[in-house]
Amino acid sequence: MGVVGGGLVAQAMHLHHLAGRPDLFELVGLAEPSATVREALGARYGIAGLHPHYGGLLDQGELDALLICSPAGTHAEVVLAALDASIHVFVEKPLCITLADADAIVAARERTGRVVQVGTMKRFDPAYERMLEELPETATSLRYVSVVVNDPEFVPYFRPGEIVRGGRAGRGGRRLRRTQCRAGVLRVVPR
Repeated sequence: MGVVGGGLVAQAMHLHHLAGRPDLFELVGLAEPSATVREALGARYGIAGLHPHYGGLLDQGELDALLICSPAGTHAEVVLAALDASIHVFVEKPLCITLADADAIVAARERTGRVVQVGTMKRFDPAYERMLEELPETATSLRYVSVVVNDPEFVPYFRPGEIVRGGRAGRGGRRLRRTQCRAGVLRVVPR
């Protein structure tokens, strides 16, 4: 099993579960642009194959499956590359950004016969299931529902230093700064 992206969702949800089941999974590679994050997670989970780019991870071979936890805008490119390498894929939501990318992924999945699964953690959340039960019958014509999830802060779920954060993500990486807009919308801008 290889992992692309070592950010929050990989650290909080995936890596410790994969590492905790050596009877089912062998973590053989991690692709993460931040050397700080990449090296810390490699040491923490005993991952030998560490790469700054997913291409190096795919080139290392020995992968049956790939977990994609990179930024959403990279999902389609990485999914397609994994399928071209005949590797099964579990990709965090969203699968991709555009309909054209979705069509390309479906075509590649059909061509390769590999599994592509999208991680939708709220699908079996009791609150989501209750919402579905309580929708009126007229709700069958709904086309879009927006849900806001207020996850708890890190404390007490993670100890200090348990979530590894990197600085600049290698060459071309940009740090982002959050600023508050007038309408209460969070805006993220390059520093």
